[in-house]
Amino acid sequence: MRGNAKAQGTSRIPHTTPGWEEPGRRRALFYGVAALLLAFLAAGLTYLYLEQIREQAMPGREAVVVASDLRPGAVIEPGMVMQVAVPEAVLPADAITDPAQALGRILARPVAERQILRLADFVGERGSSLSARLPEGHWAVVIPQGWFVAPLPQLQEGDRLDLLAYQSGRPIEDAGVIVQGVEIIGLGMNEG
Repeated sequence: MRGNAKAQGTSRIPHTTPGWEEPGRRRALFYGVAALLLAFLAAGLTYLYLEQIREQAMPGREAVVVASDLRPGAVIEPGMVMQVAVPEAVLPADAITDPAQALGRILARPVAERQILRLADFVGERGSSLSARLPEGHWAVVIPQGWFVAPLPQLQEGDRLDLLAYQSGRPIEDAGVIVQGVEIIGLGMNEG
């Protein structure tokens, strides 16, 4: 009985040696957090390295692009354009490279968001287009080949044509002269 009383009356004996579970949990948590931090650091350094290689591989220049879709007649204001780096291989020869070149000017054609602005996009700009070769006071018209009744002869720049209007089903004698001596200033290669 004495042994039973002693066992019932005594409390647990404290352990004087350290447990293996608690330090192991702390170490696992520490190593897990350290591994995550090192992984993020490695990913960030890899990204920076690859960006540096990309920039060196594709030399670029600054170009002005529009921030949102713009319609013809829009007057360019400071919030409408931004300057971005563009690979030199896709940069048009008449690209605008300074936002000041575009401010206050009027667009002659629609421009899509992030599209590079060119000098030819503006009203009154004499660029490399066909209309730039027109003398002052003259105008040009594009006439699709499908509008002609007869096949076109071999034309070249500088040739002159007379244009007649002809209504299908009517006698050819009813054809009327629209303009005479129209000078050919350019021939399109696109069909349709």
